[in-house]
Amino acid sequence: MSIPQGRTSYFGRYEDPEKFRLIHQEGIRIVVNPADLGYHHCWGMNVSPYDGTLYISLANENVAGQLTRLVSYNHAKDEVKLLLKIEDLTLPTKRQLPHSKLHESIDFLPDGKMIAATHSTGRSPHQPEWMPFAHVDHIYEGYPGSTVITYDPKTGHFDNLGVPVPRESVYGACYDARYNAYYMIGFMRGHVYRLSLDDKSVKDLGKAAELYCYRLHPGPDGHIYGMTKSGYLFRANADTQELEDLRWRMPAFPDNFVNNTWYRYLSQACTISDHEFVFTATASDDIFLFDTQTLKVRSLGKRGPVDYANDYEINPLALDEITIDKYGVLWYTLSGWKIDQPVDEFYRAPPYRILVRWDFQSGKKPEALGLMGTQEQNYTGSSVMCIDKERDIFYCIGSSVPIGGKPEETLSALFCIDLGKFRSKALDFGPIWNQSVLPVPYKEEEVQDIRKQANEPPKWAGEDVAGQNPFQVVPISNVIPIRLWRMTPEVEDSRVIGLAWDDAMCVHGVCGGFADKKAKEREGLTENPLPAGEVSVPAGRLADGLYGLEKRYYFKLVPRKTAYFPSKAAVDADQDVMVWRTILKARINEREENGKWAVDAPFSSSYTLEKLIPYDKVDAELRCWLEKNLRPEPISGAVEGARLPEVTGRRYLAIPSATAALGDGRIAVGTRDGLFAVIKADKAFSYGNAAPLGPVRCLCVTKDGKTVYGTAGDVEDMGTVFYFNDEEGLRQMGLINYNSPGWMDGPTAANVLSAIAVSPDGQYLAVGGADRIGSVHILKLRKEL
Repeated sequence: MSIPQGRTSYFGRYEDPEKFRLIHQEGIRIVVNPADLGYHHCWGMNVSPYDGTLYISLANENVAGQLTRLVSYNHAKDEVKLLLKIEDLTLPTKRQLPHSKLHESIDFLPDGKMIAATHSTGRSPHQPEWMPFAHVDHIYEGYPGSTVITYDPKTGHFDNLGVPVPRESVYGACYDARYNAYYMIGFMRGHVYRLSLDDKSVKDLGKAAELYCYRLHPGPDGHIYGMTKSGYLFRANADTQELEDLRWRMPAFPDNFVNNTWYRYLSQACTISDHEFVFTATASDDIFLFDTQTLKVRSLGKRGPVDYANDYEINPLALDEITIDKYGVLWYTLSGWKIDQPVDEFYRAPPYRILVRWDFQSGKKPEALGLMGTQEQNYTGSSVMCIDKERDIFYCIGSSVPIGGKPEETLSALFCIDLGKFRSKALDFGPIWNQSVLPVPYKEEEVQDIRKQANEPPKWAGEDVAGQNPFQVVPISNVIPIRLWRMTPEVEDSRVIGLAWDDAMCVHGVCGGFADKKAKEREGLTENPLPAGEVSVPAGRLADGLYGLEKRYYFKLVPRKTAYFPSKAAVDADQDVMVWRTILKARINEREENGKWAVDAPFSSSYTLEKLIPYDKVDAELRCWLEKNLRPEPISGAVEGARLPEVTGRRYLAIPSATAALGDGRIAVGTRDGLFAVIKADKAFSYGNAAPLGPVRCLCVTKDGKTVYGTAGDVEDMGTVFYFNDEEGLRQMGLINYNSPGWMDGPTAANVLSAIAVSPDGQYLAVGGADRIGSVHILKLRKEL
């Protein structure tokens, strides 16, 4: 038996036929292939509170160039209507990434109109795979930016409000009724944006999440709530139009591979009172309650009556969304999310969805009501759900395949439950399903491959399909992320100003923020691509973008192989160790050592913060060392008089933004337009673009003086790391943007790459991020470099 002792599963070993009862069939309706469009996916659906019309954005992620279709559904008439082909409103070109979805952004305005934003999760017809990051800066083949649309059901008229954020894809959005604004969060850079529907202005509130976060929830207090994909709760204060960190993180859970390393973000929230809402994450064990008056979170308990789907696989019971009915009862579906591999019993389990309701406000436990489906259809997927409270209809959309059908026959399907008919009979269950329910054993070669992966994990991990076209600087197995923004007094204090290595392989740095609100309001000045005047050290030893910071902190990162705890009980209660066990599994090394319990950390946690103090508390000797060694260094006077390279027609940006001295006396220089050159005897030899967009922000040189590493990128770009040497010339290395299933305790990313320093042995880079959520990423270089 693979699941841990003392844990339970729904299906067990698939021996009890009673476990294969469908939900009671009263009030059930499945609409397969809505509008006969042949689409397979949906991540945008909502029901109008005004007239009960259900709006569905159908998608086809697996078909190149596929554009979304917006349809409506009338339950009373059982009628589906095609409302919009998105190309009729957005005029996309075939070379660009398509507007493939309206992703978790459908909401409703006070006048009854629907509002939504397009999103892209599909490739253009000529590209080999979906490549949003490889093409983020390509104006012809990338994504032009999401379009905000409105629809008036009274007139049937659509409006295109334009592209609020060029190049960014809106991954989720919601309406702020108090101020008539539309809040959005970006897929690629994780910034939150506010679109005023009064004057059509757009405000960037800053980077709230690392990457890939979609759910924004309008709380009962009028503020907008969300969570990073790594599980940190935040809100956009609708009054001040500022992001606020709420100092709470979705916890890790024992053996929960998906939650602990990948998906801790807010998958859905439901308001239950004038000051409370409940929420959960995709693979969390629990559902939680947040009180907007106290800003406190408490767990309501486990959201499932069991721990796993079956006895074979240690995979979480996952959901995508929850919804709440007019009586305050939660409804959702659970299924085993097969991400992690089996351990000792190798079976491929059939996919099923379990319908669950939870009347938590009456003190009841979650109730499993049977399997989603009918004798004709196996409802295998469940992505979006909502309830029409007035008409008492539950809607859930996902995938369905005919009983006895083949996988290629799977189509999008809308699952409807008339709760008025179903509710009183829910615990009676339905008939036993007339389809095969037996798990299928893996082939021997598959088993051997799984065993090999357990000991030699792959070098790449992510939900995007960039396996053949990696865009990261180094593989995820070579990344050590340090979330400074979790360690500084305020999140905004974490923006990295400079970095340096010492001979003991420790990383020293300076980070900073704004002294007061008035200073913070001047933040826009720090993103001026033409900063005025020289900046002091280390108060602003920076390329474009950070010279206005007023608060500063010194920090030190030190290597760590082993963490020590007073007892085994302390280890078992530690959230970090819970994650390490998830990552390393049998490879983890725990032991008693000199009266303490020792645990060896995985590579991704092999550096830790040893010190963080106000910069004015740094002693004179260390301050002198920092001023000498921090990167970026002041602009070299040797570049004066040299004719630097320029982009045609942008000579005004042919100004040095970063310099570094090579070992032979030459000077490496980057410009404010992202070009790189080497200066010798007052002559600049140009090597072209260090990044798609500028400026070059920082340069550093290896101890032998032969290789230059650097960072570049506009403040609205994703940031590029590059290197140069005489053997290979100038090479772009990639972005710092990591999804993390099985590798670290949540995704990590940095976009404004303000500092870079190379270790004394030339084997590691430390890269500082100066986004609102500042970070340091320590990168182990590929051997070929």
